[in-house]
Amino acid sequence: MEAELEVGFQVIHERYTSQVTVHYPNCVVARVGDSSLFKFLENRWEFQPGPVAGTTWLTFGVEFSFKSALYSHIASVFFEQVAQRMVGAFEARCADRHGPSSLERGSPVQAPSSERA
Repeated sequence: MEAELEVGFQVIHERYTSQVTVHYPNCVVARVGDSSLFKFLENRWEFQPGPVAGTTWLTFGVEFSFKSALYSHIASVFFEQVAQRMVGAFEARCADRHGPSSLERGSPVQAPSSERA
């Protein structure tokens, strides 16, 4: 399926289309190939059974490269904040649908070690 999304942070507001693939029930992958904004973008949401019955662990990963050097610099400075907003929005939607979390939050967002060329 395709999904139209918007990147919005500080002064950046851009729209793009992702190809979303659901590997039910364990994984959702959203990819953007060559677009006006990205060289590439991949978001991966992986779900594993949690330590308590009825709970789920979520691992979120994102790999990307902007076409613009300015956007690349901004992303490197604000990566953690942007990723936390994405995960926060996901958690809020889960709470709306399934109720509040019964587990403590896992590891904080980690900055990327490197970008693909």
